[in-house]
Amino acid sequence: MNLPNICFRKLGAVSYEAREYGITRKTKLEDAKALCPQLLVANIDLDCEDKDPLETSRLATYNIGGVIRDYITEKLCLSHQHVECASADEFYVDLTKPSLERIQEAQHSGKLQESPKIYFEDKYQCTGLTADNFNDEANDFQRNIFIQGGVIAQDLFRTLRSDKRTKLRFSGGIAHNKLLAKLACDLHRPYAVTVLNPDGFDRVSTLVKIDSLPGLKKSKGAMLKEALNISSLHELGSVSDDVLLTILGGNLVRKTRLMATGIDHSGITPMKLQSNLFCRTKCGGKFY
Repeated sequence: MNLPNICFRKLGAVSYEAREYGITRKTKLEDAKALCPQLLVANIDLDCEDKDPLETSRLATYNIGGVIRDYITEKLCLSHQHVECASADEFYVDLTKPSLERIQEAQHSGKLQESPKIYFEDKYQCTGLTADNFNDEANDFQRNIFIQGGVIAQDLFRTLRSDKRTKLRFSGGIAHNKLLAKLACDLHRPYAVTVLNPDGFDRVSTLVKIDSLPGLKKSKGAMLKEALNISSLHELGSVSDDVLLTILGGNLVRKTRLMATGIDHSGITPMKLQSNLFCRTKCGGKFY
């Protein structure tokens, strides 16, 4: 049952269902219960001496990493060098090679593989890809290579959802750099794949709130929002560096400017393969 629930104490985790009631990790427990009377609260005793209270979470993360590792090596024939474990529930995968291979296969077969529940964002609109419109622009190479990345991601999500070790819901973003993939991932959560075409950034940036930008603390985003009376990433792009400097300080100006223009030059940091648990986890998951 998809009931709203949270992790008690510091509200370390808030489900998507609970977020719909306006509950965040900063919400006080009594306020959260007032916002959602049917809220389910899970109490984790972090001071327990007999048993590691996060053992189940760590095991879940270990299992997710194992499923992803098996998928990319066995099904995509990629090495772990193409996968990055960014945090407890966030992974990046470079899908360029398998996407290109699928395009080449399609050129021989004459038909691209279809897949439901993939959203395609371009400069005009958001389109839900179905069997009826999947092949409308079969000659658009750029569009199709991004979509093939989405197809691969969705197949991986099915594997994660059906594997007895995980059985979690994931959201995914496909784009030409890590920043845009992360932004795309947040557009249609909790269980869908969003493909962001390069020409779709300007339109999508109007939907991204500045107090939720990756790498920019919410407090800094709130400062920008209040001081400049702006709310979206698109509006942030018109703010001068001098103004940003007075609000954020020198260290964040360049990073914020790059985010406002959709630029990210960082590459994949390979996921280390080891027998022990490689990172902590939380419920749900995101995949870029």
